[in-house]
Amino acid sequence: LGKVFYTYIKLNAGDEFKFVKTPGDWGSAYGNSGASGSGFNTGFNQGGNFQVSTPGVYRLTIDLENNKAYVQQKQVGLVGSLQTPGQWDPSAPLYGGMAGRNRFIVIAPMSATDIFKFHDGPAWDNSAPDKARWWGKGSATGTLDTDGNGDNITNTTGATRVRAIWDATDPQQVKYDMSAAAQMRVVGDGMQGVNAWDPGASPQMTYMGNGKWQITLTLVANKEIKFLAGDAWGAFDYEDAATGATTVGSPRAIRWDGSSNFKTPATTGSYTITLDEHNQTVTIN
Repeated sequence: LGKVFYTYIKLNAGDEFKFVKTPGDWGSAYGNSGASGSGFNTGFNQGGNFQVSTPGVYRLTIDLENNKAYVQQKQVGLVGSLQTPGQWDPSAPLYGGMAGRNRFIVIAPMSATDIFKFHDGPAWDNSAPDKARWWGKGSATGTLDTDGNGDNITNTTGATRVRAIWDATDPQQVKYDMSAAAQMRVVGDGMQGVNAWDPGASPQMTYMGNGKWQITLTLVANKEIKFLAGDAWGAFDYEDAATGATTVGSPRAIRWDGSSNFKTPATTGSYTITLDEHNQTVTIN
């Protein structure tokens, strides 16, 4: 597989692309030289643009040894004993959402004894570049095995709802993270009648399913909040990825890998906050 490369990316209808060996050098591009089986013929400095007609998340694969490319609608989910019904069924992984290129997040119910692997479906067949891919535990903590032989991943969070993240933003080391998704709190100095920046005294949101949390409370104008998945600092948290917007009624982007706090609206009042982990947004209405 040393000559096979792949990536997961969200594409819009009509988007066009090529595979490029050297960034910025179109002379090193691999283009579309015509359909062939489940994929396309390609070659160095050959072919036109690839194009998708349907929006969605795609796995783009190039096999340099055989000069083949594959454009498949796929995303990474969870397969294991937590599936109900049909345990270990790769044809129906538990999916969540895409949190950026080569990064997926799944909020899923899970018992203390459940085990799983990350899998992009639809079968236990990884015999060719266009077939399924799955990942178990790697040899180092927090890493994933990339050849399909890794051990199953166990629920070590102690929670019955878990946040599982598949992260290949560093393509040389595919990683995962797992944290408790038992609660989500709004923390900050922008809530009326709530101690400022006190996680244990901060209000808990209600889990609505499918990665969504919701709460209605009084926000104080022009203050700050963030979201914390626990009652103490150090728990998984979300910050603002929308550069300090105070927008009401429109989704704002969120991130968990460090940023600024969220700004509250310009007017004090009662607001309903919806945090959507699968779509990586927060909306204040």
